[in-house]
This record gives sequence, C-alpha cells and structure tokens, in this order.
Amino acid sequence: WEMGGYYRTNVSATSACKELCGAKAPQSFSAKSVYVSKAAPHEQLYVTTADSRPQSLVPGLVEVTEGVSAMSIHRPAGTAGVILHAGDVNIEGATARAVAAALASLLAPRRAPQQQPPQQQQQKPKQQPQGKSAGKSAPKHVDPQAPSAPAPAKSKK
Repeated sequence: WEMGGYYRTNVSATSACKELCGAKAPQSFSAKSVYVSKAAPHEQLYVTTADSRPQSLVPGLVEVTEGVSAMSIHRPAGTAGVILHAGDVNIEGATARAVAAALASLLAPRRAPQQQPPQQQQQKPKQQPQGKSAGKSAPKHVDPQAPSAPAPAKSKK
C-alpha cells in the first residue's frame, strides 16, 4: 500500500465491502481521509469513484484520484490477523458505522454448517378425565394400617 492522497470527498462501498459487511455498512459517505493506493481490489472496502469531487473550501487545492481507498483490509497469509485501515481523520458517524460493520463481520465466529436435528416423535397429549372430577386432583391413597393424625386440640374460651 502507498499514500494515495489526503482530502475530503465521497467514497462508495466496493463489492468486497458488500460481501464482507452486507447491508450493515453505509453504501457511501463523505470522508476527510488519508487515502491508500495500490491496495488489491479484494482489500478495498470504500474507494473514490469517477463521481467523487473534492470538497475543499479552497478550489483547485486537491485533485481526487479515482480508485484510492479510504478503508481497506489486509489479511496476512498464514495468520488469523487482520489489518484494517480507516483513513478518516475525523472518524465521523458514517465512518464509525462502516468500521463497526467491518469489525463485526471480521470478528463474528465462523460456524460450520449445522445439521438439522432429527425429528422428535410427537407425544400425544394426556386426556383429561370427563365428568364430576374433571379439573380436580385425584384423592390421595390412605393406608388403613397407618396411625391417624391426632385431632387438633380444642381451645378454651
């Protein structure tokens, strides 16, 4: 990667950004950024386009170079690491959302496709008894051999 410029202009999400972040990241935004040139297309997340114009208050101060990157990622071979360059010097709201979306996607656990659990057999619901005792609990079994509980003492008045 090399220095690609420093100015404010509109940048747009690349296909690599859309693949990585889906709909979570902004499609475009304005950034006063340190731009990177010579990043591979699969590393570029937000780039200047043919429609990008300088947004400087001093006309003619800068020229916008098409295809330089305001946000790029690099995954060094043989590592699990990632380098994320976000060149916005003011880290404005749209840039913060773009960085958050990229990091959320990069840090999300990678899961292997899961198999569907086998269908469990449906159990038939228990039928409630009909008639007089419906909704009441069944009487408890009383052992005729068991001693009976003493009668409560009578109170004296």
